Amino acid sequence: MSSLVERFGGAAANGGPGRGAEERRLMLILLDPTQGEAVRAKVLLELGRPCFSSLAPILLKTGESESSGLVSWQTFAAIGAMRSRRATRPLLNLLRTIKDVPKRHGIVAALAALYDRRARTALARVLRDQFEQLATRITAADGLALFAPDPVAVAALAAALEDRLPRIRFAALRALTLCPAALVGPLVSPLLNDFAVVGPEGTVASCAEATLESLRETVRKRTAGRPLSAKSRRAARRRFEVAS
Repeated sequence: MSSLVERFGGAAANGGPGRGAEERRLMLILLDPTQGEAVRAKVLLELGRPCFSSLAPILLKTGESESSGLVSWQTFAAIGAMRSRRATRPLLNLLRTIKDVPKRHGIVAALAALYDRRARTALARVLRDQFEQLATRITAADGLALFAPDPVAVAALAAALEDRLPRIRFAALRALTLCPAALVGPLVSPLLNDFAVVGPEGTVASCAEATLESLRETVRKRTAGRPLSAKSRRAARRRFEVAS
């Protein structure tokens, strides 16, 4: 950490070729242990932009070594917000070795934000893992939703519909709204009788009903306002019936 401080401190003093004053200012605050974690986390919100993606390798090291749970989580979240997929492989490597809960959650959030197909299997594994923190598993489900209708993503989300935790079943339902109706309808329908409460959002059954309605609406929008062949009408009708 001290070498990084010297690097950015020297750049600030000497004009730092290729580095903007704002970048140097933010990094010096982030790397200053005397700054409060709230201040450093706020700095990371500013750094989490594509224009700062060249800093991703430094942030990877910072997130790995950081002792503050808030700052480490926000560090990895900033890497995801930078949208640089060059960070995918290092993040996957860290996910295999790091056990710290906030760091694992941040890494999964970063992988979900990067939307890189190389992360699908890792996100699916996190979603399945009963020993993973609940929030981390839910973040993995949200990340897999972006890949729909990818078979790896759909299979992981479909399996999560039978998870012992209502919150995971709820998260999987929410994620599956982005999948084709014909694929998801038969998987969602059995949960209409799942009345486990998941909090202010309601029950798993209410989410299943909302998911099916979203699928029906998608079918209606795709088939409205344009003439269809007899074959297309039959296919659309079958999709609608499945979602119903």
